[in-house]
Amino acid sequence: MFWIINKALDFVFSPILSLKPIYSLSIISFLVTFLILLLNRIFLRKGLSDQIKKEIEKLKEEMLKMQKEKKYEKTKELFEKSKKLNLILLKQTLKSMIISSLVFILFFPWIKNRFSGYGTLIKLPFKLPFIGEGFNWLHWYIIISFITGLILKKIFE
Repeated sequence: MFWIINKALDFVFSPILSLKPIYSLSIISFLVTFLILLLNRIFLRKGLSDQIKKEIEKLKEEMLKMQKEKKYEKTKELFEKSKKLNLILLKQTLKSMIISSLVFILFFPWIKNRFSGYGTLIKLPFKLPFIGEGFNWLHWYIIISFITGLILKKIFE
């Protein structure tokens, strides 16, 4: 099964793979991150999560107020509402994690297989702790994905 996915991704990305490894990995990292954010945007309601977070904050403030006024029954009622909203928020977060994981599981083994043989992609003029004297495929993938994620999240907002 894995070799079928490998062959299919090799075929789809063959024009990109003809570039230098650093450029092809950068483009593929960008595309994978873009795909994850796009799928999250399609399948999740962004406004819903923000709205729920605001409601939970209001409930927390109101619960504190009710506790100070020693209205424990009302505090308990507000706490139950808060629990329900937190559960909805948790489901949204779980959906996002599942989407990201599925894309990651599909692409990451192929990326590792394709680029792990290149060794150091970028040589640094100095040595970094935990990294050494250069960036390998994983370091570069993480850097590009992180930067792409930050930029695309701002664009998608």
